[in-house]
Amino acid sequence: MRDCTGLPCVWVPPGCPGERFWMLTKAAIEDAKPPTKGRRVLWDNDPPGSGLAGFGCRVFASGQRSFIAQYRLPGSRKKQTATIGTYGLITLPQARDKAEKILAKVKLGDDPQAERKARTAAEIARSRALTVRELVRQYSAALRAGTAKTNRSNGHPQAEAYVADTVLHLDRFGDRYGKQTAAAITRSEVVSLLNEYIEQPSAHRRMHGAINRMYAWARQMELVANNPTADIVTTQGQSRERVLSLAELAAIWRATDQLSPLYRDLIRLMILTGQRRGEVARMIWGEIDLTSSLWTLPSSRTKARRQHVIPLPETAVAVLRARREALKRSPRADDLVLPSVSRDGKDAAPVSGWGWLKRELDSRIKLQSWRMHDFRRSLVTHLAEKGADEAVLDVMLNHAASVSRSGVIGVYQKARLIEPMRKVMALWDEMLRNAFGQDNVIRLNRDASV
Repeated sequence: MRDCTGLPCVWVPPGCPGERFWMLTKAAIEDAKPPTKGRRVLWDNDPPGSGLAGFGCRVFASGQRSFIAQYRLPGSRKKQTATIGTYGLITLPQARDKAEKILAKVKLGDDPQAERKARTAAEIARSRALTVRELVRQYSAALRAGTAKTNRSNGHPQAEAYVADTVLHLDRFGDRYGKQTAAAITRSEVVSLLNEYIEQPSAHRRMHGAINRMYAWARQMELVANNPTADIVTTQGQSRERVLSLAELAAIWRATDQLSPLYRDLIRLMILTGQRRGEVARMIWGEIDLTSSLWTLPSSRTKARRQHVIPLPETAVAVLRARREALKRSPRADDLVLPSVSRDGKDAAPVSGWGWLKRELDSRIKLQSWRMHDFRRSLVTHLAEKGADEAVLDVMLNHAASVSRSGVIGVYQKARLIEPMRKVMALWDEMLRNAFGQDNVIRLNRDASV
């Protein structure tokens, strides 16, 4: 037998005029036909006294079903309704358990809705008090501590270079909108900042990604309700194929003579080692063994998130020895080899003004469409043309996508390839010296300042 709503009848009271009562069940919820408009409620009160009075399931014209708990506060005739959750996201037993807790609070004189409204008001007040600058500070701290997990991290601590790059872009965001409320930032304001990088696809993409991930984290932490970057689309930059000739590398090398020793040595070490600019800029003395000419980068400092050991060519060792000898004291292990000044002007910090540095070099040399990352591609290309083994070159660059270096094999391979890498680096050093001129490769003692 079915009742007038099309639901199975569980109990038919004597003299029923046509309206039936039922115990709320999974089958009753799923079989309920949505109304043509509005909504109706299935109550868990069949027979009266046997179900949970006040517990029900709303059925909407759209087909959505959600659980509710309805009650009256002591001394009030007004009905209050608390939404428990959507059917499918929450099961019937879970909803009934939550309804029991809500209705039990009512019997004790509490108002669950008032508690929810108070929490919501507190969250709104907290979000209104949170400025962009404070949000940037909190997220940056979480990134450095490794507690801001992302899909990119896969549960591993973020590489220092990634964190530094993200913080750099967020600081620019904070400089623009720092005093504004984080929750009030609009899509148009984010677009306005991104448009400044419209001709720099890579910077545009990284800026958008940094802001997007920060707001996604802030939502998870219930600091804000919306993400103003959610529907902003960026494009992948075109794959680069630029290989700098040895003559072009020589022109860049000579142009560094006109820079301060800090930037001169930074560019030269990038050319000599082929390592990423952030890895070179954040090099510390504890990673360098000048006796064995080895540079050991910990996993926290590499894009591939694994330790990287690379032999240093003779000229790179000479650059490092000159910098060390120019110091007034023996450096600590955690001292930067190439220290710049922090934004507040109080502490040592890695170099970060890459755009300025590139413009300085461009003002001194006339090269078409080049980037500093081209140093890596150029090193590999020229060495491959000289017959260097691809596996050795792959290890030298510490590519994250290398499939041959996982597990135990990877551990043994790294040790086995140290000497082949040393020979390849010696070849690169010789190629650069021949291209630049033996007497003009480097004048290490012309400026004692570092």
